[in-house]
Amino acid sequence: MLSRQVQNFNEAYWLAFLAVHFGKNKNTQWELVRNVYGGLGNSRIWTWDAVKNNFEEFSNWMEDHELELTRAGHFGNHRKYESLKYSSRSGTVHVINSYLDWIGDDHVSRFEGFVNQSPEDPRKIFDLLYRSMRRVHRFGRTARFDYLTSIGKLNLVQIEPGRTYLQDATGPVRGSRLLFGGSSTASISKPDLEELLNLLEAKLNLPFGMQVLEDALCNWQKSPGTYEYFNG
Repeated sequence: MLSRQVQNFNEAYWLAFLAVHFGKNKNTQWELVRNVYGGLGNSRIWTWDAVKNNFEEFSNWMEDHELELTRAGHFGNHRKYESLKYSSRSGTVHVINSYLDWIGDDHVSRFEGFVNQSPEDPRKIFDLLYRSMRRVHRFGRTARFDYLTSIGKLNLVQIEPGRTYLQDATGPVRGSRLLFGGSSTASISKPDLEELLNLLEAKLNLPFGMQVLEDALCNWQKSPGTYEYFNG
């Protein structure tokens, strides 16, 4: 990511957040996030600084261009229940406002606060952040997991998941039961599935092993007999 390379960490975190919030749509790809961030191709780019320092202006812009943005692209599969409606409490403006509140002045300072709580344990830091992100509106289990693994893989902060967080999951739970019990409805509790996945991940010894397993199981359970590439 270019922002990471030029040491603009706030922008790198911000772009990761926007990418997860809007997602990649199967048909329109990244057009929605591109058009929001790029101001529909006009001269205004809604960078982190621009939105944080001029949130009311950004909010008004989103309201004024709601119809154009709706036509320009669509949310990804993981975000298919999200909305651009300014009047909706689940709308993007409210989600972004809650993210701004959660971060505060600066991403680096915000994340350093969590790192300092457990500086030698990337998995513990991930868990602390995962729990704290409940404050971000409409960021449930999948969005938090995707965002935190993204910034970890981008090397913005030294974190990685220590488990798959199956408690509130659906697809990964079905995939885990299919793998360990032979059926997506096998009678295996979520805590037991987590333990089995811990053992498997330790054997595989892959970077971001829990994220690899979570993603693979979720995709595999949709079509166990035939590989289907996930494209949004």
